[in-house]
Amino acid sequence: MTAEHIWRVENRRTGRRFTADFYAIELSGGARYLRRVKNFSDEGLLLENPLADAFPGQHVELELPRQGQLPLRVEGEIVYVTPEGRIGIRVTSPLPVESLGGRIPR
Repeated sequence: MTAEHIWRVENRRTGRRFTADFYAIELSGGARYLRRVKNFSDEGLLLENPLADAFPGQHVELELPRQGQLPLRVEGEIVYVTPEGRIGIRVTSPLPVESLGGRIPR
């Protein structure tokens, strides 16, 4: 992926974006993996995955913590992956950004 391509992907957003520092849970094949959320918008999420084993076009299911509520399950599609392990996800289900964040229930 070229720098120009990354710039175009990063800058095509027109909506609001929020800086974040909380964890989502990726649900995959019966397993649960913690993914750090770095920012989010009405349309997607930017996650950190140190293994960088994801690929564009891959469909993901995530559980996101919400303040004072049960976690929210969303589905999305990976649109880009950087060599540093940053993953851009476009959500394909509603994402109520006002309530995201908080602790993961035990």
